[in-house]
Amino acid sequence: MRSRLGCAVVGTVAVLALVSCEELSGLSDLRPKSEDGGGEGGAGGTGGSEGEGGASGGRRGGGEAGSDTGGRATGGLEAGASGAVGTGGSEGEGGARGDTGGQAEAGVQAGASGAAGTGGSEGEGGARGDTGGQAEAGVQAGASGVAGAAGSEGEGGASGGTAGGDTGGRATGGLEPGAGGSAGTAGSTESCTMCGDECVDLESNRDHCGQCGRACTMDQVATRQCEDGLCVSQCRAGWGNCYQPEGSDPDDGCETEILKDPSHCGGCGRACVTGGRVDEVHCVGGVCTSSCKTGSVNLNRPPAPEPDDGCEVVFATNVEHCGAEGRACSSANVAERACDVGVCTSECSEGFANVSRPAAPAEDDGCELDIATNADDCGAPGRACSSTNVATRTCEAGVCTSDCDNGFANVSRPAAPAEDDGCEEVVFATNVEHCGAEGRACSSTNVATRTCEDGVCTSSCAEGHWNIEHPLAPNADDGCEAPSGGPTMVRMPEGYYIDSTEVTQAQYNAWLGTLGSSLPAQPAECSSWNTSVAPTCDWDPAARADYPVVCVDWCDAYAYCQGVGKRLCGNRGGGTNPYSDYADAAESQWYAACSSGGVSEYPYGDGYDSDACNGYDYGADETVEVGTLNGCQAAGGTGYEGVFDLSGNVWEWEDSCDGQTGQSDYCRLRGGSFYLVGSDLWCAFAYGYSRLYRSNDVGFRCCAPQ
Repeated sequence: MRSRLGCAVVGTVAVLALVSCEELSGLSDLRPKSEDGGGEGGAGGTGGSEGEGGASGGRRGGGEAGSDTGGRATGGLEAGASGAVGTGGSEGEGGARGDTGGQAEAGVQAGASGAAGTGGSEGEGGARGDTGGQAEAGVQAGASGVAGAAGSEGEGGASGGTAGGDTGGRATGGLEPGAGGSAGTAGSTESCTMCGDECVDLESNRDHCGQCGRACTMDQVATRQCEDGLCVSQCRAGWGNCYQPEGSDPDDGCETEILKDPSHCGGCGRACVTGGRVDEVHCVGGVCTSSCKTGSVNLNRPPAPEPDDGCEVVFATNVEHCGAEGRACSSANVAERACDVGVCTSECSEGFANVSRPAAPAEDDGCELDIATNADDCGAPGRACSSTNVATRTCEAGVCTSDCDNGFANVSRPAAPAEDDGCEEVVFATNVEHCGAEGRACSSTNVATRTCEDGVCTSSCAEGHWNIEHPLAPNADDGCEAPSGGPTMVRMPEGYYIDSTEVTQAQYNAWLGTLGSSLPAQPAECSSWNTSVAPTCDWDPAARADYPVVCVDWCDAYAYCQGVGKRLCGNRGGGTNPYSDYADAAESQWYAACSSGGVSEYPYGDGYDSDACNGYDYGADETVEVGTLNGCQAAGGTGYEGVFDLSGNVWEWEDSCDGQTGQSDYCRLRGGSFYLVGSDLWCAFAYGYSRLYRSNDVGFRCCAPQ
């Protein structure tokens, strides 16, 4: 910054530099004179950067000089020193223009008036002594410039007005000069406001914060501060400046004790939660320690600046604090913990029950009861396994599986919550759910009606199936396991099965349809020569569907029975019946069925009845539809009824041959045909024919093992 003793020098030649304003007055003889005579220059102002020099002194045109106070400033610069005296010249200015203080943005202090210049032709009368210039804010007025000598077309005296306007007019014509403005003081580098005789910045002054006289207080303040006209002082520990008065209200310093104030607990604006489950609000050491209503607790107490969460734990539903603080619901044998109205109601793991539910403050014991294996609490609390007919009570997976006394079985095993019924009396001989043994049920596979006889499943089959095998206990029953294969079968008292009728043309034709162009599987005695299994006579399966198939040899009959899951009737023990045992009911399946176990000569009894079966005496002279002669069967109640035409209609091949060499072996034919009379129609009669024999009165039926 330049010295306030310097005077600005303006003109065509710089005569002096950095001389005092008093010294300048003694150098008046150096100033050139104009033809019209210049006025006396104003006093010099102190220089500032880019500022105008002192006041323009003298009058122009004889008017009263005004005075400009303060320089025109914009940016808070200090007024520049006045310019040195200039010499007059043609068309020149009368003396140097001594502009004090530069043009600055804000807060410029007025410069001293410029020194007087001598008048010149067409020159200004004396120096223009602008004091300080026009300033934007907070500029102190400069003193009026010193009068200048009159000159032609010169300004009359200095304009000695206050900042922002020229008082006094500009005059021409060498009138008497006005009084010069006195020097102004230098402006600051910032805008300011006069508070008394002090120019202050209200934005940052701690004693004049926002307005004059409004001091930031020291109450609980560590360091006073004023920012943007507000007191934002740094507070002492434990205090906060939570309220900042504005305008004319006095500052209240750090008025809030944040260690105790629930509205500003730990920091300004951090309020402890009120309402809800909070009973009384407390702030201790900057932490919210509010007391809660009954049934809640304030466990989580976040420190500042985290917000407070009030009484966050509800004893009624919180599994970690169920009924009381710190009382957790147990996890023992628990699938999912739950708390209801302060009582642990946890969901239990499989096989356990939550019987005892202690109330607070007692600890919870989880799901303490084993209901999977406990015979007194089997499947549910208090559900005891019954002792009725029981040898030893047991519980497995929540079901009573007690061992029974002799003669009883634990057939019904009710699941919880139904009560256990112990061991019931079960007749294994007839119970289809326990046929022959406990838990052995007769199968429903392809079964029309389930039955159990003497511990054996004898179920009747659904259409298209039949029951070949009858497994005995403890083996599981397999139901009607074979697909449709000819006539339905009847179980004989000996335990094996036999077709109820001779195989019909429709049934044989259905089997042929399953073969296509292939031959069926055959025994070794047939496979080398039997190249066709088709009937060779009286074959019309469409028109004679229910008539017995005829003109088939032994190999054809054997292949059919095997193809439909049965076997050609043979020995009761299985396989071929010995050729000589054709009349032994203990050996031959066919003979046992015809003779009702060896006790009858004919299927219907001991005496011959020409009208009972289709023999020669019946008079049909050909085969009849199978099963149509109701009298040609065993009497009811014998256990052999339901098997038709074992006498007459057609001869029937039996798996009973005299060798195994091939087509020349003789095999048995049984029962006679429509050609024969009574003496050839009884059960014990048999013929032997070679395996390849075919005739229009020869057919067959099938059997199945027991």
